[in-house]
Amino acid sequence: MIALAGVLQKAEEKQRQLEQAKEEWIRGVSHDLKTPLSYVTGYSALLAQPDYAWSEEEKHQFVQELVAKSEYMGELIGDLNRSFHLENVEQEMPMDPEVFPVYEFVQQVTADIANNPRAFTYNFELSADLNAKNALLNGDRKLLYRAFANLLMNAVQHNAQHTEIHVAIAAKSEKHVRITIRDNGAGIPEEVFSQLHDLQPNVLTERLAGSEHGLGLVIARKMIEAHDGTLSVRSQMGQGTTLHILLNRHG
Repeated sequence: MIALAGVLQKAEEKQRQLEQAKEEWIRGVSHDLKTPLSYVTGYSALLAQPDYAWSEEEKHQFVQELVAKSEYMGELIGDLNRSFHLENVEQEMPMDPEVFPVYEFVQQVTADIANNPRAFTYNFELSADLNAKNALLNGDRKLLYRAFANLLMNAVQHNAQHTEIHVAIAAKSEKHVRITIRDNGAGIPEEVFSQLHDLQPNVLTERLAGSEHGLGLVIARKMIEAHDGTLSVRSQMGQGTTLHILLNRHG
């Protein structure tokens, strides 16, 4: 009877962990859907403006953005549906790795966020050292895109217009590349920053679920750590935030 009770207890704990994994996956995808939805809402509103005659080139650009973000939303919904078929906790972060240039990747994510109608009044700058421009990553491009999109959108959503957002890529060694996202905005509220700094990731998700700023950081951190990388945060109220992402280079 004692052995049976132990087996049942382990099964219940495994089921609890699985349900928590599903909840976190659903929460993360639901959060990330807000970014492409803001593109769709923003560009639709621009096209619908009655007092401005957009050129055919501008209309074509807007429609391209709408199509691209609609397709991305479809991918995220596919990820959401996949959460309902999880059979064990290890499946929580499925990976589809590929090799790709880090500079091209970061440039694409930065440009995508800068082209979000919500970000039109923010100042983005991208720089990279020579070695970084030739560096390669081996990882799940879609997951890393979600991570960096979260971090960059945080810099937009939680700061005033005309905030400067600087993204820098540096090859720290033959094994690592570091991406720094720095803004001169409002800084992360102390109650969010202290929890992010002090607590473990699984506790962070529970504690910060109600904070959009905190949840975006947790989602990004989780996806970066799934690539054996690290995310460190420095922030001071009124003086901005600096994020350092360290990832393994390929080759």
